Amino acid sequence: VIATQNPIDHQGTFVLPEAQLDRFLFCIKLGYPSESDELKVLKRHASSMQSLRPCFEAIHINQIQHEVEEVFVHDEVLHYIVSLARFTRGHPQVELGVSPRAALALMQACKAKAWLYERDYVIPEDVQDLAEKVFAHRLTLNAQAEIQGVSNTQVVQMTLNQVPHRTH
Repeated sequence: VIATQNPIDHQGTFVLPEAQLDRFLFCIKLGYPSESDELKVLKRHASSMQSLRPCFEAIHINQIQHEVEEVFVHDEVLHYIVSLARFTRGHPQVELGVSPRAALALMQACKAKAWLYERDYVIPEDVQDLAEKVFAHRLTLNAQAEIQGVSNTQVVQMTLNQVPHRTH
C-alpha cells in the first residue's frame, strides 16, 4: 500500500497517531518531478491507459519475497540496527523513539536493498542508506526540540553519526 500526504491544506485532516505511523515502512519525500518527468506523466495520461501491462505475475512476486527472506544479515549488522533504535529512545531531543517494529522494518528494508543490488547479504551501508527513510517518521520529538526547529531527519542523522557500526 502506498499512501500520500499533502503538506498543505490540513483542514479536515488529522495527524496519524504514532501506532499507525509505525506501520508504514518508509516515508519518502519526493518533491516535484523534473520538467521532463512531468511531461512524461502528461503524455502517458494523454493516450489510452489500455496499453498498460503488468510488470510481474503473482508467482514472480512470491518468488522475490522468498529470495529477499533468504538474504543473510550478520549478527553485527543486527546489533547495529538495534543500537540505532535504542539510541533514539534515549536521545535528549526525542519524546518517543522508534519501536522494535521500526528495527524490524529497517532490517527487512535492508534485505530488500541487498537483493536489489544482487547481494545475498546486508552491509552496514544498507542500514545507513535506509535508516532515515524508515526511522524519521516514527520519531516524536520533544517540545524543546520542536521549539529549536530540530527535524526528525536531523535526529536520525545525529544517531547515525554517533552510533558506530562494528566490523570484523
